[in-house]
Amino acid sequence: MPIDPFDSQQVLGRFNRLMKDVLAGGASRNTFEPWEVDLLLDIARCELEPARARAVLVRYHQAAGHQLDLGRLPPLKLSEYLRLHQPAS
Repeated sequence: MPIDPFDSQQVLGRFNRLMKDVLAGGASRNTFEPWEVDLLLDIARCELEPARARAVLVRYHQAAGHQLDLGRLPPLKLSEYLRLHQPAS
């Protein structure tokens, strides 16, 4: 059953499942919503340092999950999260 793209709680559930898969190193399913594919591609494009990747992804998961809890859609992309949390040079 397709999710309602305007129901932040349904999106939050799918987002949490997606991030669980990402943090575990693979997907346990083969069907994705278009926004999930966009997030996966964005994560791949960010090319995180392997030593820091898990910690960054956990913090991103928390931040994006918090925004979804507040009803903000679509989910925050990792690239946007990194731009917002980049140390000042």
